[in-house]
Amino acid sequence: MSESPSIALVSHVDLNLARFRRTLMQMLLEDGWRVSAVVPRGRHAREIEELGVDLLEYPASREALAARGLGRHLQARAGLARLFAGRRFDVVHSFTHLPNLLCRAALPWRRRPLLVNAVTGLGSGFLRPGLRGMALRMALHQCYARSAARCDAVLFQNEDDHTYFTWRGLTGRALTQVVPGSGVDLTRFRPNLLSVEERRRRRAALGCTDRQVVAVMAARLLFDKGIRETMLAAQALATATPSLRLLVAGAPDPGNPCSLTEADMQTFAGLGNVRFLGWQEEMAQLWSLADFAILPSYREGVPVSMQEALACGVPVIVTDVPGCREIAAPRAEEVRAGRTLGEHALCVPAGQWPPLAEAMRRVAETPALRTSMAAAARRKAEEAFDARALARRTMDVYAALLEGRRQ
Repeated sequence: MSESPSIALVSHVDLNLARFRRTLMQMLLEDGWRVSAVVPRGRHAREIEELGVDLLEYPASREALAARGLGRHLQARAGLARLFAGRRFDVVHSFTHLPNLLCRAALPWRRRPLLVNAVTGLGSGFLRPGLRGMALRMALHQCYARSAARCDAVLFQNEDDHTYFTWRGLTGRALTQVVPGSGVDLTRFRPNLLSVEERRRRRAALGCTDRQVVAVMAARLLFDKGIRETMLAAQALATATPSLRLLVAGAPDPGNPCSLTEADMQTFAGLGNVRFLGWQEEMAQLWSLADFAILPSYREGVPVSMQEALACGVPVIVTDVPGCREIAAPRAEEVRAGRTLGEHALCVPAGQWPPLAEAMRRVAETPALRTSMAAAARRKAEEAFDARALARRTMDVYAALLEGRRQ
């Protein structure tokens, strides 16, 4: 009997695997794979190990990514090289740019495992403006292009990112495929998760009454997530739509120059219709308190927060940018009916707060619209963002690569 295949899932933050790749790890284990998570140990490591996944540490951190320190990256590369030299894997699957490039550099030349890179969005490395942004972008282009032969497949979350990479020759001869996000657990994230009384009690604890309309934004508090436009829209709506309350789930990033500061948060909290909740672990329950969700981001892979909101039957307002377009896209039935925008979503221009404020006002002041959008939201999640269906598509890529190697 042949030995079951082995796979290493590589990230620089354990949260990424624990939250976004949980279903993938579970299905791999169900199918008999030997699964290892290669990641620095953090607060979410136990969640990974409780699945039955072997956690292997290497010396990378989010701080190393933010600092872009060459010395730290070399240390992380050396740690990965030692790990891969001491263990045999059939497949290595890395997530986000830094682990992608580190794995290309660290994998052994002889008896190299199959390498799958996941581009989960272009991120600030590709989108940062100015001369520094241009220099960083050129460096990333060179790193991806020169190491392309070391990678067997590159998975993208949206077609725009796929086109960006392939048009610039950054994927070489690797298999490329679009898998729209990691999806969500449709049994955990669902409508009517809380009873009417429990929902009322939890909203009241956050200062929201039954008569008020609650909007939720869940994201890191960065300018490129649209937090500035969100706060300006909230400021305009404080008097125009006094029934609206905005709950913001997420934390600032002190090491990021594009982050809100604590002083900014205190200023906007003073508007009276905004409440900052900080980092939230139980997002399914938070979405159950929301009447609609917003994410006016400048660019995404396919935002998990909006997939979660849709699964909970929550209407969404997003921007007309890569990644968010996948959230707002019509269902197959709506496409056949000639719709270009899903009934579950409103789409606004990025970087402009007045259209965002108008969309928020429209949804907040029109209960019938919220009801019709909510029903369509769940149907969109079931059709496009079932985590098990998307994990199976990823596993099909592994199977195709293994079959190709055997031949």
